[in-house]
Amino acid sequence: MEPIIAGNWKMNKDPSESRSLVQHLFEQVSDVKDRKIIVIPPFTSLPYVA
Repeated sequence: MEPIIAGNWKMNKDPSESRSLVQHLFEQVSDVKDRKIIVIPPFTSLPYVA
């Protein structure tokens, strides 16, 4: 079974902050290949993070 790292941030960021967070996160973990990384944004940020 592949390990998973997952995180959500509830409603602590607006949509543009959520997008920026995910972009920065993906830059930081781009070399991680041995586990799945899942982000769970709030519903209001889904279109911005997708």
